[in-house]
Amino acid sequence: MRFRGYSEDSRADIFRRIPNIDEIPLTSTVLIEASRIRERYGLTYFDPLHAASALIYDKKVISVDTAYQRVEDLELVDPRIVVEKHEKEGS
Repeated sequence: MRFRGYSEDSRADIFRRIPNIDEIPLTSTVLIEASRIRERYGLTYFDPLHAASALIYDKKVISVDTAYQRVEDLELVDPRIVVEKHEKEGS
């Protein structure tokens, strides 16, 4: 989102408003899968870590980075849509 012009504050605000977001541990399984993803799809260093975590846990990554679309079996979820849907349902 930074590369699309969102400020630190606006990005933080969006992620604070995402329901049920949780941290996932960085395990050796995640690191091995990230290495495989980096090699197979040519992603930069951090993207494969996020993709591997998502594939291992729920197959969804919350991001606006379209590079994730190249990763087989990974669903790209726009954080703005998640927030809008959550706030609409909460109304």
